[in-house]
Amino acid sequence: MRILMLNHNVRGRSTYFRAFHLGRWLVRAGHTVTLLTLSPTRRVRFAESMEQGVRVVETPDLLFGSLRSGWDPVGALRRATYLRRQRFDLVHAFDCRPAVLLPAMVQKWLHARVLVMDWADWWGRGGAIRQRHGVLNTLFAPVETFLEERFRKYADGLTLTSSSLFQRAGALGLADTRRLYLASGSSVDLIQPTDRTQARLELGLDPTEPVVLYSGFVHYDIDLALRAFERVLGRCPTARLVLVGTQPKSLNPAIRRLGIGHRVTQFGPQLYSRMPQFFGAADVLLLPLRRTVCNEGRDPIRLGDYLAAGRPIVTSPVGDVTRVFRDAPCGILAESDPEAYAAAILRVFEDPNAAEAMGRAARAFAQEHCSWQVAATKVEQFYQHILDGKHRKPAPADTPLGAIP
Repeated sequence: MRILMLNHNVRGRSTYFRAFHLGRWLVRAGHTVTLLTLSPTRRVRFAESMEQGVRVVETPDLLFGSLRSGWDPVGALRRATYLRRQRFDLVHAFDCRPAVLLPAMVQKWLHARVLVMDWADWWGRGGAIRQRHGVLNTLFAPVETFLEERFRKYADGLTLTSSSLFQRAGALGLADTRRLYLASGSSVDLIQPTDRTQARLELGLDPTEPVVLYSGFVHYDIDLALRAFERVLGRCPTARLVLVGTQPKSLNPAIRRLGIGHRVTQFGPQLYSRMPQFFGAADVLLLPLRRTVCNEGRDPIRLGDYLAAGRPIVTSPVGDVTRVFRDAPCGILAESDPEAYAAAILRVFEDPNAAEAMGRAARAFAQEHCSWQVAATKVEQFYQHILDGKHRKPAPADTPLGAIP
């Protein structure tokens, strides 16, 4: 099968990984996969490369900063033109920004037999767009709602990353036969547990200090992690917080305001191939989640990476994340306030045996239930179901179909 995947993120960010990891396992299953994603810097030319069998095409974009996320109308048109003579059996569009939507619809009308859309985040109707401050985000809110709801009906099938989105798609009139609950997976082949002492020495960290790690590109709730760490230092003054990923403008002022800068180490964005080293250096991994519409409707991709790393995880009982901790003792669910988060982190520090058991449970759960290979097999079966025109009903949203139930 010739599969085209369309992504609105800059290469190596956010939902790009959802598309890429599915794509690389579909390639191993014998399919050909082309993935269009945004170039981090290019404004004019396209660039092609092969990564683990996936043909990755970095497309140009004229916008800057946070707007470089699929909104450029010229970039969307250029994508559609770039693909006009290329034929695919199936198009998988990851969300509905213009850079994805326009070429997806053109391909469906001209060549492809099937259009599948992925819904990975709750953007409009009080979702992720409300978590991002600024006038432009306020103006874009109704546009996000329009795009994510108006065009789903044109898809032959939907893959949905959370049970909340599964239900929302049903409320829009999408039949169960056109929906697949497909939570994001875990890179158990690329991320494996590593020696903690060795990882810290390689990163220049003190092997004797308790280490808390936060990783991510989207920082809706990073302030919760910072405020919790401030309280951890009151009980454990030798603890260190390691931050990996993009650095929002508000980060350093918040660190200074809390007076924790002397115990925080920032590494910035890293290649995915280096992430096992960072995860391996940690005693505990943080996934702060407040109870918001955005968090209820999403499935953080980093959770799968955390599980693969085999380290205890501290998060909150919000959305589908709760199911993982229901099925496996891989960490601690703490209420979304600094005191509860700090208490959970300290529990991990104070009981090394329990921490090791949590890490082993996390890794075992990732291997047995939520590898990207498992997710790709499910999506391949869904593709075939759509292509064959069969009406085999997928399991309902409360049944674990995807990588993370």
